[in-house]
Amino acid sequence: MSKNNLNRFISFVYKNNRKKFLLSILLVFIVTITDLVLPLFAKNIIDNGIIGKNIEGLFLFLSMFIIFSAVSILVDICLKYLYSFMRNNVGIKLRLRILNHIIYLVVLVNI
Repeated sequence: MSKNNLNRFISFVYKNNRKKFLLSILLVFIVTITDLVLPLFAKNIIDNGIIGKNIEGLFLFLSMFIIFSAVSILVDICLKYLYSFMRNNVGIKLRLRILNHIIYLVVLVNI
């Protein structure tokens, strides 16, 4: 795919799904942040909770780990749905453009 065609395709996708595209960028940042925090919680669970024998700290970090994991999973599910919706939307619009172009060519040939 040449650079010009790639730029046209990206502008086509962005133009038709601007709000969804920006929302997906925000959701990707949220998933990234939550996934980066999870190893820190795991470290604190092991160091402070298990090795330090701090039951309150263990339950605190374990509950935070579970909450951040759930948030990450839910946002990831939303992202997959959003990507699927955008992909279907772009596919339908491209098919309609091709169909309209074919109809236009058939009309020109018959004139």
